[in-house]
Amino acid sequence: MKTSRIYSFIITVIIMVTVFINAALSDNKNTKIPRFVSTKTNEINMRTGPNIKYPIKWIFNKKDEPLEIVDKFDQWYYVRDITGDFGWIHSSVLSQKRTVIINSNKIQNLYKSSNYESRIIAYLEPKVRCELKKCTALMCKLHCKNYIGWVDRKILWGVYDHE
Repeated sequence: MKTSRIYSFIITVIIMVTVFINAALSDNKNTKIPRFVSTKTNEINMRTGPNIKYPIKWIFNKKDEPLEIVDKFDQWYYVRDITGDFGWIHSSVLSQKRTVIINSNKIQNLYKSSNYESRIIAYLEPKVRCELKKCTALMCKLHCKNYIGWVDRKILWGVYDHE
């Protein structure tokens, strides 16, 4: 009887340690700064400071707008948008979903695979927003409307060179 209680205690401790380690690791992944996130809803206020008492500087009107987090204060993030504008946004209206913007003045090819010789499956307009799936050294896989394909990563805003 005593032995089974000891085993139960040891197993409980191991499970608790595993849960705490996993929570810490996943939390570190989402707290790294700088990093990219996206807007969660269609109307989000960017403020001049980290509190609702600060004036609204800018209103984002599109869901899935990529933003770069460059600093944090309490539950507020200091972010940069594609235009280089900075402001504060509350964490509750930001998503970990990765999105990118086609940062080009020209229409871009969306390829079937991560090879410039592969079939072109769609053409992407400048400034279109897409969901980022993954990247290689030269290209990134995107989900744009009804298409999933690859595009040159150099023309994307919302992804770092080292990713």
